[in-house]
Order: sequence, then C-alpha cells, then structure tokens
Amino acid sequence: MVEIYVGSIQHLFKRLSVGFQLNNNAWFDQRFCDEITITAEMAYMIEKIEGGKYLGNDQFASKFESKIPISIKHLSTGCKTLLNCMAYPDIAFFAEECGKNALTEILKRSKAKICLLSGPVMIDEDIENSYTFYFLKSGDTIRCDRYLDVFKGGTRNGNYGSKGINA
Repeated sequence: MVEIYVGSIQHLFKRLSVGFQLNNNAWFDQRFCDEITITAEMAYMIEKIEGGKYLGNDQFASKFESKIPISIKHLSTGCKTLLNCMAYPDIAFFAEECGKNALTEILKRSKAKICLLSGPVMIDEDIENSYTFYFLKSGDTIRCDRYLDVFKGGTRNGNYGSKGINA
C-alpha cells in the first residue's frame, strides 16, 4: 500500500514525528553513500528516471556526460526520493519536488509513504494499486485502488475507492 500524507509541515511533523523525512537530498547523500548498497532494481530505476546507467561504486553515467562518471549525490531529487522510498518503506518522504516520472514510479511501489504539501499531483498514468490519502487538516482519509480516483472525489473516511468496500 502507498500512503500519501497531505498537509502543512506542522501537520506532517505532528502526525508523523520521527517517521517523516523532509530533506531527501541530505538523507540520501548520508545513507546511500555510507550505508546502503545500490541493488539491481535501484540501478534500473536510476537508468529509467535519469537516463544514465549506474556504473557501480556510487557512480553513474549521466545522459549528458556519459563518458564522465558522476557521483550518485548528483541524482535528481525525484530519483533520490524514489530510492529513499525503496530502501526505507516505513519512513514518509517529502515528495513535493519529484518530477512526474519519479512520482509515478513511487506510486507503483507495493509499499511506500510520501508527503505532499499542496495535495495529490495529477500524473499522466492511472496506476492501479492500494492507496490511502491522509488529509491532515480536515482529518479525512480517502482509500482507493486507482491513483486518479482521488481526483474524482474517491470515497471518504475508510471506504475503498469506487468498490465501496470498507477497508
């Protein structure tokens, strides 16, 4: 299930406290360059999002400078957010700066948590998955089995999308 928290920074900290990471870049740079080994799936995602191949040793070939190895510290914030979600699925990561390509891949995960300040982001693909949207200011919870159902009003406070099944 993908959990999406929508609210102000204050609401997010109050609800998630230590389970919320606002600074994806610093979190990634510290964890991935020191603690986490890039898996084959993560390398595939780097190639898919960045257009450059992972070379190993925390280096990738940029689609712009393919002959010069570049540190993974220079990946886009969206790609870093996706990799953070893959490595730490129990932590909610701030996804407001993600491009649509990275956000789409996060929404396809079997388990991820993200936070948005301005509400759900319209994407080009209607992804079938299990989603729970927590609107922290109003207290509403919307569950749906297709991402774009939330834009159709979904169903509120615990019903499961257009199926009307209590979750």
